[in-house]
Amino acid sequence: MVRGLLPGLMFTAALAMPSSQALAGFGAKTMRADLPAREVERSLTMAKGWIEFSLGYDHKLGLGQWNDFGLDGQERGITKWDTARWTRQSEWLTLRWGIARRAEFWWKVSFEQAHLKNDALGTNTRDSSFGDPIFGYRFTILQQDAPQRSLVFESWMKFPAGDEGPGTYLGGPLNVSQFVFTTGTTDWYFGLGFKQQLGPIGLTAHAGYEYRFSGLVQYLIEIDNYQFAGRMKPGDRFRADVEVLAQLGPVALIARPELMVRRKTRVGTSSKNVFSNPNLSTVEGSGGIELDIHGEVLIQATRGFDIRLYGSMPVVGEDLMFFPIEDIHRTWGPTFGGAVEVRL
Repeated sequence: MVRGLLPGLMFTAALAMPSSQALAGFGAKTMRADLPAREVERSLTMAKGWIEFSLGYDHKLGLGQWNDFGLDGQERGITKWDTARWTRQSEWLTLRWGIARRAEFWWKVSFEQAHLKNDALGTNTRDSSFGDPIFGYRFTILQQDAPQRSLVFESWMKFPAGDEGPGTYLGGPLNVSQFVFTTGTTDWYFGLGFKQQLGPIGLTAHAGYEYRFSGLVQYLIEIDNYQFAGRMKPGDRFRADVEVLAQLGPVALIARPELMVRRKTRVGTSSKNVFSNPNLSTVEGSGGIELDIHGEVLIQATRGFDIRLYGSMPVVGEDLMFFPIEDIHRTWGPTFGGAVEVRL
């Protein structure tokens, strides 16, 4: 009986050997792409087959406001608050997924809190809300390794999901017990990113245009005819930044100025569509320039685990016209935070 089974087992083993080799070969072709251990050597898109989760916290401390300053040429200056204190916190989660050798999808969701305290007026208001989710895509146009050089196309869209109802305006501003956490409108960004490695130094630049759609928002009120949910179109923004990264072993030091040139905001009660806004009135002085200086320390514990500690400070800003909507006109003051990145 054993003698009869032996040829069958040998035949089965002969069939299994090429099958195993075929499966091994198939797995090698579809496995994840290599991910460099050092940040300076990594492309601007996530390597194929890798997924990155980033969990972070931002803390904005509002200490004052910019006075009249914008593209109209008013004198620039900062008015510091003596009795008021404004803080804005954000816990956020970002997911990056390398879906192909040259393409990446990413998502960002957040939860926001705000606190306004004024000892002179007795104000002590707190509020919280979900933030606006962002969905993005990157595609590599040019890729070169050792040294790293990459050119990518970038696009993302922000959708309104945060609280946009400030409560009632009856009784004046002191009667408002809620904060607006969103513009209530959709944004669409498209631009380019470029990275060049020079030994332990990495130079990265981004530039693009952010189109801001108009939409009906709850916080805008037409007081002549008492029409609620007016139409708002925040000013489109040109965005650019240049980053210098110095890799020192498992630690990378990053410095980055961030520039935004904003067109004027338009408001009204009606519009033909989201692209054509002839019936909206221009808010004079709402355009302007913003420039922030961002600094960061990146600690790369392993290939799949990083820690980021960062801070930023505005050096040029605009008049505080749409407080507390930081996404239109920001307060003056530092932002600091950190994030933990895990790649699988």
